Amino acid sequence: MVKEEFKMPTKFLEREATLAARDLRTLSQKALVEKVQHLDKLGLIINDQLSIAMVSWNRYEEIVDLIEKQNDLISQLENYIEDTELAKMYDDRARKIEKGEVETFEFNSAKELFEMLD
Repeated sequence: MVKEEFKMPTKFLEREATLAARDLRTLSQKALVEKVQHLDKLGLIINDQLSIAMVSWNRYEEIVDLIEKQNDLISQLENYIEDTELAKMYDDRARKIEKGEVETFEFNSAKELFEMLD
């Protein structure tokens, strides 16, 4: 089974893909569904303004799925960038630890720590 590739939605509408809202009164439900499926999207004009976009439920689900996938990808990329920045910040320390070149200190109390820092 070959899955059809997702077609990105656009803001552009052909004249034939618009419908005056008042025409909904005379349009059958079946004709409306067929029109939306045929055109992929339908714009409703109310008071001389394009006010509502209609898409089939399947198309709506595809769009929502795409948005969710994009959000997941953005999160993954943000994590990757954060990990890369941390690796750059601590690279020298990690190398020193691997080579055993790190100086360690032992404190018996917080007072000893603050005395060393002074």
